[in-house]
Amino acid sequence: MLHISIGYSGNPLVTVLEQSIIVSNTVPNSVSVGFTVSSGLVSESHKVIDWAFTSVPLPFLPTNKGFEKKDNIKTIVIIVTTNFMILLVILISCMFLPSVLRKLRNQNQRDLDIESRSRNAANAPKMFTYKQLSKATRNFSKENLLG
Repeated sequence: MLHISIGYSGNPLVTVLEQSIIVSNTVPNSVSVGFTVSSGLVSESHKVIDWAFTSVPLPFLPTNKGFEKKDNIKTIVIIVTTNFMILLVILISCMFLPSVLRKLRNQNQRDLDIESRSRNAANAPKMFTYKQLSKATRNFSKENLLG
């Protein structure tokens, strides 16, 4: 219950606000409560004559430690199993990686052998470099087109 009364010195208090407020949804668990006044340029004296503040403690929620232990064991089992599976995949990959690399290397070597044989064959066309073609055509002029 919020109850605000004001009064001048020597006069009875006049209630200006009396309201029931539920602040649990808007106010954090720990707050500072105070007041402030202003009188502009005029000098005045303000006093808090009475202050009452009550709160209701939060209900106690019991924790089930047995469930926490079971959850911790499940979490540990899941983490260990996942790490073991990842390690197993890495080990299997490392076992097969050399043979896969060897096959790729052999395939590349065969491709290079076929290419070099076709270049050296008797009926293979002669290969020219860019520099040789540029020199023979006088820098690719229209008067010296080849072919």
